[in-house]
Amino acid sequence: MENADHPIVALFRQRAEQMDAAREPRDPDESIVKLAVWMSENIDRLDGNDIDALVQVGGAMFREQLRRRIIKRVK
Repeated sequence: MENADHPIVALFRQRAEQMDAAREPRDPDESIVKLAVWMSENIDRLDGNDIDALVQVGGAMFREQLRRRIIKRVK
């Protein structure tokens, strides 16, 4: 990963470690919905680049969740 040392990436890593330590579920559905709701509530404050970046993140999360569901069905 090119920006693995970026301070925000470090925050993501720290939060993931906290979630693991608390044994929080790994199902990203809740996070996908939270992102969608937050975006819809703040859409007027976001510019096109913000929206593109957030939709890319949401799309990656959605795709990964879909992949996990397909793998579960195959097993």
